[in-house]
Amino acid sequence: MNKPSFTLNQSQLKYIAVVCMFIDHVGYTFANRMPHSLYMTMRCIGRTAFPIFAFMLVEGFFHTKNLKKHFILLLIFSVLSELPFDLMISRKPFSLEYQNVMITLLLGLAGMTIMTRLPTTLRFTALIFPVIAELIHTDYGAVGVLTIYLFYLEAISRPEGLKHPEATGLLISLLPLFVHAVSVWRTEYACLLSVPLLCLYNGQKGAQGKGGKYFFYFFYPAHLLLLGMSFQLLTSGHLWPQQ
Repeated sequence: MNKPSFTLNQSQLKYIAVVCMFIDHVGYTFANRMPHSLYMTMRCIGRTAFPIFAFMLVEGFFHTKNLKKHFILLLIFSVLSELPFDLMISRKPFSLEYQNVMITLLLGLAGMTIMTRLPTTLRFTALIFPVIAELIHTDYGAVGVLTIYLFYLEAISRPEGLKHPEATGLLISLLPLFVHAVSVWRTEYACLLSVPLLCLYNGQKGAQGKGGKYFFYFFYPAHLLLLGMSFQLLTSGHLWPQQ
């Protein structure tokens, strides 16, 4: 396979995903205060984010020096993100209706750990985590965890792991999102936007700078809180009338 002359490292892919996620969440938060065409465009751009985060979770799983620390960080920020997530999604500081995507990633990480460390005859128990995701209504639910699993299976099937992944493998890994698009939300087809970006992945970490390693953990709850509070301030003060 010919390697592309232009490539993207982990940090670059994560920043792209963060920008896409932010655009998506701005569109969601202020949906009733913008033209529908702009809203749909922003939501479609946002479909790029989850496949990249799922892909990077799998890549990090195989290369982390401390899996326990990675698991604990995801657990901590899953809890920290729930109040800001509820504020943005449900317009109230506490709700059990829908849980943040950090929990989806955490369940995916737990499932990969089981598939890697348990005997073959017990690896089927990893299927409990998509069920849990669906029961507690995490962002992307069972579809999100299954997407992570398929990226995991793609990684272990290739001698070089996920470095310079092939489009066919990526498309297979995104099958749960396609099913989701057919059955629930058709804009999920825009997850295809992630494929050319992921095909450029070169397997390198890239420069993160001081504290950059934790930026992606902190950004998630921080931007949710910012958007949730902004919506509350703008609407309660009648500063931004509904379209």
